[in-house]
Amino acid sequence: HTSCDIANDCLRVPLDRNARQIRLALGCFMTSDESWIASVCGLPDPDTTRYARLCRLVNGVLSSPLRPDYLVLPELSIPPSWYIRLAAKCMHRGISLLAGVEYIHDNSKNTVSNQIWASFVTDCIGFPVSMIYRQDKGRPALHEAEELHNKAGIQLQPESKPTKPIVNHGDVYFAFLMCSELTNIDFRASLRGKIDVLVVPEWNQDTETFGTLVEATAVDIH
Repeated sequence: HTSCDIANDCLRVPLDRNARQIRLALGCFMTSDESWIASVCGLPDPDTTRYARLCRLVNGVLSSPLRPDYLVLPELSIPPSWYIRLAAKCMHRGISLLAGVEYIHDNSKNTVSNQIWASFVTDCIGFPVSMIYRQDKGRPALHEAEELHNKAGIQLQPESKPTKPIVNHGDVYFAFLMCSELTNIDFRASLRGKIDVLVVPEWNQDTETFGTLVEATAVDIH
């Protein structure tokens, strides 16, 4: 745990770095339909290569001469039990890991939550540690709600009130939306002129629609 401040819906994570352009690595990582179904149903992952593939990707980023400041991975790409270990590896190289984690089950309510976890490197106590920020997807995409019900008879429900604060990491201002949330014009309007980077992890084949949205959002927000 590390100290941070929340003021006016802005989470401030201290980081002392010289003002410069930041570098983000966008990780292309395959999650199969079979892995998704296993996650929804609470079953073991049938893809025995998944962890090794993920480690190769992360190790490739860590060893790159163009070492990034942030590594971004898709929606639902990492089981929560793997995330902390991978985030720690990245933190020791000064890299913040931003990723969508697999569904988190609440068996007492027969619901799941879909979250993005962001491990921000900070030096607020004199040496590098990480502060992990978690943000819920507020409501499922239409096809997501249908598949959750059809495969396991469950619903998506946020663990907590799905707020969308701005995260001030050092000298950079971030915001996060999860996949279909990018289609909500109210979210985009509320961020206009307030952020440097909008991170939108997604697991979606509709690249044509999202490509157009990304172009429009870049113009609107900035």
